[in-house]
Amino acid sequence: MTSQKLVNALALFSVLGGLLIIVTQAWFFVTPDSIYATYLDQVGYIFILLGAIGLYFGQFKNLGAFGLFSFIFLIIGLSLWLGVKWYQSFLIEDLLAFDSKVLDSLPTGFIGHMFSVYLLLFGVLLYGIANAWKGVRWAGWLLIIASVAEVIPFGTYVAQLIAGIGFAWLGITVRKNVKEEPGKLV
Repeated sequence: MTSQKLVNALALFSVLGGLLIIVTQAWFFVTPDSIYATYLDQVGYIFILLGAIGLYFGQFKNLGAFGLFSFIFLIIGLSLWLGVKWYQSFLIEDLLAFDSKVLDSLPTGFIGHMFSVYLLLFGVLLYGIANAWKGVRWAGWLLIIASVAEVIPFGTYVAQLIAGIGFAWLGITVRKNVKEEPGKLV
């Protein structure tokens, strides 16, 4: 498999992950407690994590050193956020069934949750800045808006919808524009 095909395949994960995030956020708005939407949301973020690798390697020559720095923060933030999502999706119900006071014990779970959220937002913000500066400009601006909208009250649904659109747009653009020279959008 050539590097161009690999970048295209990984960028497709970004498109699919972005679309899954868009669908699940609309689903959460209608049915907030849907376990199926939670599972699809988890799959969407896994796809975005895989897709982020293709997005970076599809345009690493354009993004430069700041793009690498932002990519590292994005990957670390997405990885930690996936851990939180896994905990919320698969573990919390069993823990609550075993002992209902387990969440009241220490604030370490909350501290870890907030740390992963803010690291993800910082990574998305930096990656959005790198793309708005030297990459896919409009998709970069969508990621910037999504990371800022997440911290305003009641902005979570809108922010994740915007981020889903941004990652899907980045994936489509990278798939469309990567030619024989991977790393440079032509």
